[in-house]
Amino acid sequence: MPSLCTPSLDSGVDLQADYLELAALISQVGSVPIEDLTSEQDLQWDTESDGEDDRDARLEEVRSSVASEFVRRRDVLDGAYPFRVNPEGTVLRALPESDWDIGQSAYLLSLFLSHATDSDIVPPEVAPSGDTLLQSRKLFQVCATLAAAGICTGHAYSFGFPRVDHSSFLRKLHEIWTKFGDGKPREQPLPSAPEAVKDAGIDVIAWHPRPDKRPGTTYLLAQVASGRNWLSKSVKEHIEPFHYNWFDPPPISQPTAAMMIPFLIADNRIFVQAALRLGHVYHRECLPLEAAKAPSLGHDGYTIETLDQADAVREWVVQYREHLRKECL
Repeated sequence: MPSLCTPSLDSGVDLQADYLELAALISQVGSVPIEDLTSEQDLQWDTESDGEDDRDARLEEVRSSVASEFVRRRDVLDGAYPFRVNPEGTVLRALPESDWDIGQSAYLLSLFLSHATDSDIVPPEVAPSGDTLLQSRKLFQVCATLAAAGICTGHAYSFGFPRVDHSSFLRKLHEIWTKFGDGKPREQPLPSAPEAVKDAGIDVIAWHPRPDKRPGTTYLLAQVASGRNWLSKSVKEHIEPFHYNWFDPPPISQPTAAMMIPFLIADNRIFVQAALRLGHVYHRECLPLEAAKAPSLGHDGYTIETLDQADAVREWVVQYREHLRKECL
């Protein structure tokens, strides 16, 4: 029977924290002692080359670092973090399924997708694959659209192909801009425009409506990527041809390029380089919190295209959790 693979003692604190989050989720009691991680790592220790005092100090350092990481994630994600560590910093507990809202469900979906391929801790035979993986990626597009609404405090549409309403490219563009009103989509594409265009490299379109209806507002164009090759994708290169080929006149609002991913980027150097290349990067450490704002925005009258699929995100997370429990316990 497969089981989660314990990360090595010298692995990053982000991976060790992910391991314990998954372990807490599949536990029948919904919690796991942090010492379970270091007890397994203790077995990896080379006692012939390293002293016992060094070993104990290193293991205690890992326990302390991981407990601090859980507190940091809780503070950064606020109510969208679906775990809690006890005051002593010794036990991680998953919140009950009945308490999972869209923010917490988006976090868990992102956690599972982060380890769907090439994971050091989730065996490939239990990772999402085939139709299950395809569905999870579609649902991450849902979460990204909700997050875009939260980021802009406004309207958000899922524009990536295939679209949720099965609409054509130009039909969808006209539907969105009837509401946006900044710029005007062409009735017919330019002769130089690409044929059989799907989404022109744009997965999510969102903006904040100005009360005076004037142009010039927060306007987000995002790429959504849940595969390991996300760094090679960028919406930046698509924005200028998108506006040139399909609008007359183009929007006055200056577009903000964004990348939305389920992964957590722990290394700030990588994050900075990603932001320089891709635009604003929304990862597992902030996207769920933005998605959590969507239901109240919907109640306030903003159009958020995938809001009716929020329950489907939670349902998928619950089902996949049960799959992991069945296969790994």
